[in-house]
Amino acid sequence: VYDGIKIVRRGSRYTVYIWAFLYYLFKFKGKYDFIIDVENGVPFFTPLFSFKPKICIVHHVHLDVFKKELPFGIHFVPYVLEKYFMPLFYRNVEFVAVSDVTKREMVERLKIPFSKITVIHNGQDTTKFKPPKKFDDKKIILYFGRIMDYKRVDLLVKVFKKVLVEVSNASLHIAGSGPGLDRVKQVAKNLNVPVKFYGFYPEEKKPGLFRKATVFVNPSSREGWGLTVIEANASGVPSIAFKVPGLTEAIRDNETGFLVEDGNLDLAVDKIVEVLNNKKLRRKLSKNSVKWASGFTWENTTRKTHDLMLKVLKK
Repeated sequence: VYDGIKIVRRGSRYTVYIWAFLYYLFKFKGKYDFIIDVENGVPFFTPLFSFKPKICIVHHVHLDVFKKELPFGIHFVPYVLEKYFMPLFYRNVEFVAVSDVTKREMVERLKIPFSKITVIHNGQDTTKFKPPKKFDDKKIILYFGRIMDYKRVDLLVKVFKKVLVEVSNASLHIAGSGPGLDRVKQVAKNLNVPVKFYGFYPEEKKPGLFRKATVFVNPSSREGWGLTVIEANASGVPSIAFKVPGLTEAIRDNETGFLVEDGNLDLAVDKIVEVLNNKKLRRKLSKNSVKWASGFTWENTTRKTHDLMLKVLKK
């Protein structure tokens, strides 16, 4: 139980869907009034076993991610489920997209009606994420998040090797875990690059880690929104990423950080070095970042989600 919310953890990455169905059928049925379904590549297909009013939250369309993360052949199953079965069985369900980019992809690639999707951005905790009282001289590059192949954290390690040529006292900190962690560690070892790996990092300690960073870098090939970018911004840390879906919406180029042409590692190096070495630039980006992040709060997210739930209930 967390903050009065009962959380049931069962199954694995693949079997959680079966467990959710069984728990609803034998434990939850008749006890609840509303369902919030989450489509993380594959939804829970709650319309097939519950007639309760519901909404479905989508972080981003996963069609291309399946090809990168799953073995050949196996990726075909979730691909078909998301592209064809999900739009069919959820045709009467209201959707929440966490960004305009996600909404656009849902319309274009999944053929979900524009009118059925409401954009509600994720927020950040304004009571926890705050800028430091003063900047120190440490030059810390931070990545925080899930480590999977499509996140391309190995690219950041390669970029960092080049950054060290320009800024010898820079350091790279990678916090997070996932199926790609061992591979990223091996890349760092092969390149003989010193990287501080934290592994899974407690949520309550996250704000302190962000405040220590000089610049936040997200090398992902796509994001639904880029929540960690906003959390970094709220902590006074500018962000750098490639021009890919989601991150182009979370980062205001030349204002809260920089967006680099996808795959241009040399330009990424230049922008990181520029932020590390130019205190005046960093302070400007930091000030803009805090202001930008202040517009995305969980209070706003809660209010908009609640309004949508009431709309569904009235129908």
